[in-house]
Amino acid sequence: VLVGERAATVPGLLAAVVEATAKAGARYAWVPRRAGDRGAIEAGCLPTLLPGGRPVANSAARGDVAAAWGVESLPGTPGLDAVGILAAAQSGELAALVVGGLEPKDFADAAATREALEAAGFVVSLENRLSEVTERADVVFPVALIEEHAGTFLDWEHRPGRVNTVIKQANAPMTDLRVLAALADALGRPLGVRTPKQALAELTELGTWSDASVETGPA
Repeated sequence: VLVGERAATVPGLLAAVVEATAKAGARYAWVPRRAGDRGAIEAGCLPTLLPGGRPVANSAARGDVAAAWGVESLPGTPGLDAVGILAAAQSGELAALVVGGLEPKDFADAAATREALEAAGFVVSLENRLSEVTERADVVFPVALIEEHAGTFLDWEHRPGRVNTVIKQANAPMTDLRVLAALADALGRPLGVRTPKQALAELTELGTWSDASVETGPA
C-alpha cells in the first residue's frame, strides 16, 4: 500500500493504513513529495525522532546516539515541529529563527506563517533566491544551488542515490551545511560535520534503528 504525504492531513488516516496492512499481512510505504523528505526523517528532523529513525522516547535509542556523539545523555522530551517553532519564535520564546528553503505557502496557514516570521525577534535565512522569507529576514546567507555541490538523496524505498556536482567553479559557493556549521561554531556548539561526505559517514556508522523488541514509551 503506497501512501502519499497528504494522508497526514486527514486525522487517523495513517494509523488506519498501518492497522489495515497489518491485518491483511501486507506492507505499506510512504511516498513523499520532495526529494529530501526521506533523508530529513533519517537525519532526525521530526520532533519525535533522532537520527536513523530512533524514537526520542526510547532510552536505548537515545543511548545509541549519545554514544555516537560522545555525550553523556540526551533528553527524552520531543522537540518542536515547524509550526511549533514558528509559534515559539512569534511568542518570544526563541531569541532567533534560522530558516532554510521554507515557503509560507507550504503550510496549511500561509498567512499565520508570514505573521510569525515578521514577529520573530531575529530571522536568519539560508536561500539561493529571493523569497517571502528573505524579504522578512534580518540576515540572508546565499547558499549553493543543488547542482553546485555533491551529496546523497534517499528515495521513498530508502535507497541512496548519489548527486554529483554539475556546475563546477574555482571558488565553490558556501553550502547550507557549511553555513550551519559556521553558525554553530560561533555559538560554541560545533556540529561535528562540515561536508555532506562527513554527515553521510556519521549516519552510515550510526545505522538505522530496527530494534522493535525494546521499550517504545517514555523512559
